[in-house]
Amino acid sequence: MIISWIFVFMTAALIFGLILETLKRIKRIEPKLKIAYRERGYAHENLESMYEEITATEEELREQYDQLIDNQRKLT
Repeated sequence: MIISWIFVFMTAALIFGLILETLKRIKRIEPKLKIAYRERGYAHENLESMYEEITATEEELREQYDQLIDNQRKLT
């Protein structure tokens, strides 16, 4: 009977230790995750602005290409 209770207490202590270590690891990693999430947001905003810039440049190049084609037609 005593061996059974010792087994129960040892198992409970082991589970408690595992849970405690996991919670400590989560608390240690949480600030890093917040920083990474914030950086990801900045990167996303940067990518959006770059995409808009590339789109605008593409439209400008298309207009210049169309003008070039028109000018070539006028020359021939």
